[in-house]
Amino acid sequence: MNLNLTTRRAVGACPKCKARVEFDESPLMRGIVPLCDRCDAQQADSWARQERDRAWRKYFFNRLPQGYHGAKRAEVTLLFQKIFEWSPEDSHGGIGLIGKSGIGKSHALASLLRKLEQPFLWWSGTEA
Repeated sequence: MNLNLTTRRAVGACPKCKARVEFDESPLMRGIVPLCDRCDAQQADSWARQERDRAWRKYFFNRLPQGYHGAKRAEVTLLFQKIFEWSPEDSHGGIGLIGKSGIGKSHALASLLRKLEQPFLWWSGTEA
């Protein structure tokens, strides 16, 4: 059995943007045109961004108490809206809120953490 797997130079249109692409065509991949360099880079960036987003979501949901997974900025009470002006670069430490139970402190912090997308330590005075 003689398998001639030599490649030959070919030209085709990028499947995404239709730009001209020169490539080495293999007999096993005949008729399949690869993405152009620009589209390939965009696809790689997109995949990397999706992987970062997946990793952040996993981190966020594993570290945050389950009751705050759905925290949304739009639902933060007026009392705590100023929290969204805080940034780690402007502070030499962490951030914490003090007040009566049930007024929205944890919801506000969870919403801020979702926005910042940075590592955090969740510490609650009510947790044992």
